[in-house]
Amino acid sequence: ASGNYSYVPIISYDKVNVTIYGESSSNTIINCPVENQTFNVTKLFNIANVTFNNIQIMLKGSNSVLNASNVNFYNSTALESDVYVDSCGGAIYSFGQNNTLILNNCNFYNNYALYGGAVFAANADLKITDCQFVNNTAKYYGGAIYQIYGNMSLTESRFDKNRANDGGAIYIFGKNGFLIEDNIFINNFANDSAGAIYSFYNKNYTIVNNFYENNSARRFNDTYEKSDLIVLADNNTFYRIVSSGGDTNGTLPSYYNLADYGFVSSVKNQANGGNCWAFATMSSLESAIIKAIYDMNSSGLIYNYTEYADILEFLNNGGNLSDLIDLSEENMKNVAALYSPYGWQMETNNGGYDDMGVGYLVSWLGPINDADDLYGDYSIFSPILNSMMHVQNIVYLKRDNFTENDMVKRAIMDYGAVFISVRMKTKYDSQIGAYVYNNDNSTCNHAVAIVGWDDSIEIPNAPGPGAWIVKNSWGENWGNDNGYFYLSYYDVSSFKPGSYGGAFVFVLNDTIKYDKNY
Repeated sequence: ASGNYSYVPIISYDKVNVTIYGESSSNTIINCPVENQTFNVTKLFNIANVTFNNIQIMLKGSNSVLNASNVNFYNSTALESDVYVDSCGGAIYSFGQNNTLILNNCNFYNNYALYGGAVFAANADLKITDCQFVNNTAKYYGGAIYQIYGNMSLTESRFDKNRANDGGAIYIFGKNGFLIEDNIFINNFANDSAGAIYSFYNKNYTIVNNFYENNSARRFNDTYEKSDLIVLADNNTFYRIVSSGGDTNGTLPSYYNLADYGFVSSVKNQANGGNCWAFATMSSLESAIIKAIYDMNSSGLIYNYTEYADILEFLNNGGNLSDLIDLSEENMKNVAALYSPYGWQMETNNGGYDDMGVGYLVSWLGPINDADDLYGDYSIFSPILNSMMHVQNIVYLKRDNFTENDMVKRAIMDYGAVFISVRMKTKYDSQIGAYVYNNDNSTCNHAVAIVGWDDSIEIPNAPGPGAWIVKNSWGENWGNDNGYFYLSYYDVSSFKPGSYGGAFVFVLNDTIKYDKNY
């Protein structure tokens, strides 16, 4: 029936079919008076002849179907604070396996999201016919549509005045099969690439018989079809770190802790996300940066570089570098995993490998500051942003037996914290809050950063004294000293003798700096 209806949000229509038929989209209006509300469906949703105003439709299950005909989607903004869903699809968000979205004669006006201003679809079949997308905006990718891992048929539709950083109208990624035919693209804009269509790493696709007019971008006003994974990075400002102290010579102390000197960053909390690999990698790099800047400041070399003016002012006012250096684990764990053009075939937030973090850094995809991409333990998307520095050299470490640890100790003193893999029990087991010693050849399931050592400490059940001082990523309320624990030199799971696997440190005293990476 015709009329104006107020939508009262509920959690979801779970495992039920939902049908809404109006008299016409011009006189049957469903409005939500509260911002950022969602209509959640996990099965079949049929809608026709209605207008949704300020409501985001979410298909969160698998094998769900949205069938929309003659529907207006107006003025909806995707959630930005819910770490479970990112901010995707201002009007329609579909995330699940084998979903189907059929959109016929629909209008999308004035919708907003970080990814996919109007429509976001992952692992779905998307069929769009005779629709209009006008004045939709995405902060990052796909002003009107963002699709990843799925198939799409887009015909006889119009895109006008949509905006994004890449793909002013459409961003498509992930070996999709898609058809874009007989559409109109006018007045769309991208800050960077592809005013109309950005196709990334797709195969078996067709883009034909489309009309383009007055689309604009810094690169490629209309379409950009990219089949490789070469990073295009320019207009960056980099910190040049050219000194990390001299090599440690002489007798090593029996005790050393980078934290005693302020050469470590703050303890973080990975929460429920399986992202220890990213936190351990960033802990190691943050420590290397802090130590290098301290050494540069102590030697006076820091005054040679104008980019350090703010840091110098911070230090001169009594600031602590450990409070200043904070890199984004969020950007690393999302860009290096499944839902990124540059990622591994690893489900985001469900574990990872040390090579994922290393690859992200040596490819110069990062690091970026934490404030530019804050951590969410369930989020899966991050943009490609300008990295703040170039990582060039990484040293992998080994030892030949459980007590031959000088290589690792000197690396800690010279360069900073060392990334290492280890076998851990559940973080709720209080017995591992103070120390870890595994006496069997268990598979490593966690990653941490070694920040020092104590040769004299006795670890229960270990065959001898001595332990690494380790920074964890389970928050400051865990461990024996605000997020730290002891790892026995004799732990069998980690740092296996004779192997270079699983332990490395960043070297930031390069004398040659590169400005391009291929």
